[in-house]
Amino acid sequence: MCPSGPFLRVVIKNKNIICLEKSGLSGVFYNVPKNKLEDWVFLSLVSAEYPRSAWNLIKTYPRLEVLRSLTAEELNNCRLEPIVKERLLSPQIRARVHQVLETASRLGVAMIPIDDEKYPECLREIFDPPFLLYARGDINLLHQPGVALVGTRNASLYGLRMAERLADDLAGRGLVIISGLARGIDTAAHRGALKSGSTVAVFGSSLDWIYPRQNRSLAEKITSQGLILSEYPFQTHPARFHFPLRNRIIAGLSLACIVVEAAQRSGSLITARLALDQNREVMAVPGNVTSEVSQGTNWLIRSGAKLVQTWEDVVEELPEPWRSELMMDEKDHQKKSLPSLTPEEEIIYKKLSFDNPCHVDELIEETNRSTSELLAIMLNLELKGYVQPLAGKYFIRRE
Repeated sequence: MCPSGPFLRVVIKNKNIICLEKSGLSGVFYNVPKNKLEDWVFLSLVSAEYPRSAWNLIKTYPRLEVLRSLTAEELNNCRLEPIVKERLLSPQIRARVHQVLETASRLGVAMIPIDDEKYPECLREIFDPPFLLYARGDINLLHQPGVALVGTRNASLYGLRMAERLADDLAGRGLVIISGLARGIDTAAHRGALKSGSTVAVFGSSLDWIYPRQNRSLAEKITSQGLILSEYPFQTHPARFHFPLRNRIIAGLSLACIVVEAAQRSGSLITARLALDQNREVMAVPGNVTSEVSQGTNWLIRSGAKLVQTWEDVVEELPEPWRSELMMDEKDHQKKSLPSLTPEEEIIYKKLSFDNPCHVDELIEETNRSTSELLAIMLNLELKGYVQPLAGKYFIRRE
């Protein structure tokens, strides 16, 4: 159950799509016959990057099979981007349809048009919904409750650890974590979710063009344990204007949007605004008031966004029945208790911080232990799951 969007609602009924487009207080219904996958792929090739042009085509030519035989004169009836008109008339684009279908089959990519029952209902209800989804992995995740977790690419250690911990806690309780595979907070969110549950990564490129490149291995892991998703046909490189478009999908798939670190002018704030437009809950993790990457999140909180410190803060704001179900079964989702600490380990552990790395030399000085003794204790703490070593002989708490 997802909140209804305020602009366009698309529902399946028998062999037709019944679309309701709202303009002020009025509504206009129109019927669109169900179309073959080849027709949706062709529409994707010509207008995936321009969803409003795509919807203008759908409204003008409900039977999509006619798109491949349109003339230049007939296209004057539609409000289209010039590049979309050019592609519609291109023989090369028309010839690529079967190549896309073959590539999808070879890569194990499912293509889900908006008139398919597998298409997520909550995404149908947003403004300018993607008309064709390319998905690789577990497509059932599209119909499970999820939350968006997004933030800056230039994250602090505090932001990375908060994102990873929140994602881990929420995914472990059955929520799907949805993010954009970007560096920083998005990467931490996906990694945290994979520890105990599932995640969906929404691309700003096609599924055969992983961006950023350093997240290739993470994308493969998400494919095996979650889902990677795009509205772009194969061989579509990332472009700056793709990412705001991608953000509407991240918000649309989610029950709520959590922002962890964002500058005052940030793509993550665009996602938060889109979530508000789509009647989703918006939440933010507070940050250091002097930090540039906390200006956006602190502004969201001042503007009325829910302040988030733990997973409970998120679940409390989810719509029913998800809130009650997650709270009711909390005991079943409790993590196994960690092994007990020895008195010496307890002393060292208490000197460590969650987000402020401590150097081994500082611990040696404060505890009056030899280097070999202290490193042996730190190794035990690491093996028991209490601490995490960082580069340069620094350590932080895991919890």
